[in-house]
Amino acid sequence: MSLETKNLSLSQPINPALLEEVAEVLSRRFDTLIQIESAVALSERARRNLILRIKLQNSPKGCPESVILKQSLRETSENDQEIFDRFARDWAGLEFSNEFKTKIPLTPKFYAGSLKFRFILMEDLGEVYTSLVDALTGHSKTEALSALTRYMQVIAQLHGLGSKHVKNYTTKLQALSPTPLPWLESAEETRSKTLRILEKFKIPFTASLGTEITSVFKIVNDPGPFTTLIHGDICPDNVFDDSTHNDMRIIDFEWGFVGNALLDAVYLRMCMPTCWCAKVFPEKVIDLFDPLYRKELMKHLPSASCDVLYYQSYAAACAYWMLGRISNLEDVLEKDNDLSDPKYANLHPNWKPEDNQQRPRTLYRLQAFVLVSEKYDLYPSLRAMAQAVLKELEPLWKDTEPLAVYQAFQ
Repeated sequence: MSLETKNLSLSQPINPALLEEVAEVLSRRFDTLIQIESAVALSERARRNLILRIKLQNSPKGCPESVILKQSLRETSENDQEIFDRFARDWAGLEFSNEFKTKIPLTPKFYAGSLKFRFILMEDLGEVYTSLVDALTGHSKTEALSALTRYMQVIAQLHGLGSKHVKNYTTKLQALSPTPLPWLESAEETRSKTLRILEKFKIPFTASLGTEITSVFKIVNDPGPFTTLIHGDICPDNVFDDSTHNDMRIIDFEWGFVGNALLDAVYLRMCMPTCWCAKVFPEKVIDLFDPLYRKELMKHLPSASCDVLYYQSYAAACAYWMLGRISNLEDVLEKDNDLSDPKYANLHPNWKPEDNQQRPRTLYRLQAFVLVSEKYDLYPSLRAMAQAVLKELEPLWKDTEPLAVYQAFQ
């Protein structure tokens, strides 16, 4: 099949073979000849994904006028298998969540993908990309609260609906990558890194601490009633928000995995642990949205109504994200982020590079875990460890300003 490129408009060089594959894949998907009118790059150079808006020529009936292409590219820290697995998780997560029967879809429509070129094709949700970042970094508390309501509800629906058919996700993922590599740290890796940090500060690593770390990872990896598809990176910029139609869609399943639903659910409490857009939510906001998520989850998972089961998983999820900061503490002990790094530029018009410092985030997440541990009287040894590390860090980082509250709540 030949590809019509006469009117092709490219904002940066794009491999013609890639576009030809797009036309081939879409032609098979819609069982009709598809030709491309234009392709425009939406992503900046040096990003780990290429994002294109592709307009179709004389779009046949039943076909969209345009689609979004997302192609997985190489990051310097990744090997080829890691890149492919990231792509496979993205494909499987989006295709899987497309099967949920909801009044408003939770994700963009999945159209097709290409193993050869490692891309997926999905619904084009519009020229203007508005995400939760816009609401949180804006100046309207009302708009931020409305957006957070959509956010927590859509996460709970993803978890609740996904839990019923989680084997289907695994089947889809393994059909793409039969033996995907785990990207989460193991309990052993975390224990080893934690031990190094504690030795540095002369804090004892007790047997009870080791037991609690093992318990956290057991609940994370084998959560029983809370087993579902986890997004794994449910950040403010990984949702497409249409406030006019009360519609929020989840995107980017690259870090999805089957595990404990609460790992996503505690993102507000742990100040967006995998995100560049990370600031503090006031306690009143967390106290409002934690129950909202749980109430929505209970519609699908009755076990969420059990306080003992729920708060054990909640505390374990917070402990997991706290341990992640401990594991990587050596990276920021001597020096915080290099804010001149280009990756911190142009993230969002309302976001300043200096807001990407890691030290205030580390202090906040340790403090947040201590609060949760005390509230639910769980993981006392991990709490004591977090408090001891905080005691060592505070004088070392005495010039570190506390992590700021999101602009919408200031």
